[in-house]
Amino acid sequence: MSKKNIAAGLLCTAIVASAAFGLAGCGNMDIMDMHYNMGYIVLKENDHDVLHKVKSWADSDSEAVTFRCEHCGNYVWGSVNNANLYENRPPEYAYDFECTELGE
Repeated sequence: MSKKNIAAGLLCTAIVASAAFGLAGCGNMDIMDMHYNMGYIVLKENDHDVLHKVKSWADSDSEAVTFRCEHCGNYVWGSVNNANLYENRPPEYAYDFECTELGE
């Protein structure tokens, strides 16, 4: 094989790979630029609404949402049936308790 054929093959591979990643999105980014910054989640836990400060989160094609809590460090799975995501801190009437550091 000549260097020209190898270079053309690598170029085609790079184009196909970048197109696949660009069209599929990454993490919470969709093709339509539907990327949201969610800072808080109110999750129903034992019949109480608990406010968590979100360190990171990801959704899926189903009703699931997963997030890592900034205060306690837990990685939590929730559903649209028992969680509400907020960009800014919600009003106090939206939750019963707030997640705090462990040991407090």
